[in-house]
Amino acid sequence: MVNFTHLNNKLVRTLVKKLTYNEQEARIQELEAELRNSKVKFDHFLKYAPLPYQSLDENGDFLEVNQFLLDTLGYTEDELIGKNFGDLLHPDWVDHFKSNFPRFKAVGEVLGVEFEMVKKDGTTILVSFNGRIQRDNEDSFERTHCIFQDVTSRAKAEQVTSENSQRFFTLFNESPIPTWEEDFTEVFNHLKKIQQTGVTDFRKYFNEHPDELKLCSSKTKVLDVNKAAIELHGAKDKKELLGNLDKIFTEKSLFAFKEELIAIANGEKEFEIEGEVRTLKGQVKHVLVTLVVQKQTNDISIALITTTDITQQKTYQTKLENLHTAIDNSLNGFGIVDKNRNFVYVNKAYVKMWGYDNKEEVLNCNPSLHCKDPDIPRQIISKLRSDGKCIIEFIARRKDGSFFDVLMYARLAYDENGLEIYPSTSIDITEKKNAEKALKEKEKQLARYQNHLEQIIEERNVELKEAQKKLLQKEKLAAIGQLAGSVAHDIRNPLGAISNSIYFLNQTQEDSKKELQKKHFQIMEREIFKANEIITDLMNFSKEATPVLTRSDINILLRNILDELDFPSNINKKLDLTPHIPSFFFDTNQIQRACLNLIINAIQAMPEGGTLLVSSSFENNIVTINFHDTGVGISNENIENIFDPLYTTKPKGVGLGLTIVHTFIEKHDGLIEVESEVGQGSNFIISLPIEPLKEKKQ
Repeated sequence: MVNFTHLNNKLVRTLVKKLTYNEQEARIQELEAELRNSKVKFDHFLKYAPLPYQSLDENGDFLEVNQFLLDTLGYTEDELIGKNFGDLLHPDWVDHFKSNFPRFKAVGEVLGVEFEMVKKDGTTILVSFNGRIQRDNEDSFERTHCIFQDVTSRAKAEQVTSENSQRFFTLFNESPIPTWEEDFTEVFNHLKKIQQTGVTDFRKYFNEHPDELKLCSSKTKVLDVNKAAIELHGAKDKKELLGNLDKIFTEKSLFAFKEELIAIANGEKEFEIEGEVRTLKGQVKHVLVTLVVQKQTNDISIALITTTDITQQKTYQTKLENLHTAIDNSLNGFGIVDKNRNFVYVNKAYVKMWGYDNKEEVLNCNPSLHCKDPDIPRQIISKLRSDGKCIIEFIARRKDGSFFDVLMYARLAYDENGLEIYPSTSIDITEKKNAEKALKEKEKQLARYQNHLEQIIEERNVELKEAQKKLLQKEKLAAIGQLAGSVAHDIRNPLGAISNSIYFLNQTQEDSKKELQKKHFQIMEREIFKANEIITDLMNFSKEATPVLTRSDINILLRNILDELDFPSNINKKLDLTPHIPSFFFDTNQIQRACLNLIINAIQAMPEGGTLLVSSSFENNIVTINFHDTGVGISNENIENIFDPLYTTKPKGVGLGLTIVHTFIEKHDGLIEVESEVGQGSNFIISLPIEPLKEKKQ
């Protein structure tokens, strides 16, 4: 127990100086008895104290412990006395004790020093120590006196609090919904002052004093924002959004803010409204604002605000409203029938088409009332259930009982509950039907001229052949000009009439003879088409047309030609276009015709199949286009003449295709060249300058 020797001697010596010898002896015995009694009481207090007590020597070994400590750690006194204090510590805390125990001995006191101790059963507790050093008469270290308190529960509570705080911070910061922590304290106090003036209706007050809204906005302090809010408003970091709300508010934002203030003034803890904010770059966003009062006292008012971006939803809503308006104002009748075969929606055109005064007269009515044949709706629904769609013509019945012809397009759909609905669009085709009747009468008249038309076709074919022979006998350039000027239009117009007549004849043939006649009509149509193409080439060549220049993209033109042209299955087409070729001024019709002629020539040069590579490049203000085929190639004796008018090696060719190409390219101050090897293929190269044509355009 505690060493009272030095205390006893000091006390006794002090007292005996004032007493006689007998008195001294008596007094000494009396004091020693009191000291023994005090020591017993003190030992009893330490043994049964409600706090763990321990005393260590200068090496940190246990000298004394009380029962509370033994009960706390689960040891017996014999197991601890002489054992080092560090042996009872968690390994992570041993070095901490070794480094701090000398400091404790030097300073003489410790308060609130924490250690993690290991109980006999292996579990650990966190304890907080308070202690002092006992010194002898020479002021040398004698022993420690320490008590400790089990703070494990407190530490766990602090840890839980810390974890909850961290969890809240994480949820706040990482939430995908833009969230704001705002201080409404000044606003709340300002509203109370307004109330003290007798104001009870804040909505009326703010409507009469709109400047008060801006004042309250400036008094609202943004304390914190999360990442989603930073992203929504296009800020670099949260610092750009802290402060007041002016930087994100628009004039329309004040309306929603007014409702927030009214809710706060009325003591509401939660509030929600749609509003408008803006990004730091001025882009307007539609948001759903939710306010939750987090802390409300007389001195402070803190709220969490979420601003969910509903811009896209509002856009969709606007589009739906516009779509509804468009449908309701459509010239065609639109209606929706539900699974009970009653109208649930009709637009204005439907009401007008069927002769009703308003929609209410049609809604909840069965569509069979609107048909001459009441079975029509059943037929439509049956078709919808089998095919999903239905296109039908029928005779409709108006409100006044009159009839008209209708073309209806219907589809099978489902409502929000998964039940069948049948939307449809109706077109009044009465005029169309009348026109068809008139057309059939005209077709009968045309049939009477069939034999005469066949004779005309034969005569025109003879004329074409005679004209071609005469043209080939004349000088090339003069002949082409004369042909184009005097014959082209005279031939094209009859060809158009012949083509139209063949179409109508083809439509009126008897079934027994239709296939044979159809075959011959197709041959005639194909030959007339070829003749028309030759006439087009003749007219293009003879014209001295100046290019009509427009700024265009050569790559788009090439891509469109290859996409639209029908290639034989044995021809492999490839496209290698240099990107970012600048647009320039050229005649799109002439350049398209030139490129098309070269591509057709390349296809014809590969009767057994092959590859056509069309490529583009740009360098030194020159656009270069290559048409490289793997066809039969061109011989050296022919290559010098291929651009001459009427020169051709094809059995059915006229010899104008490459001549027209050459003419169109020259009109663009361009150049066309050809590289070819028999059996290997040909490469036609077009070079088009940009600047000269640009100057012409200016």
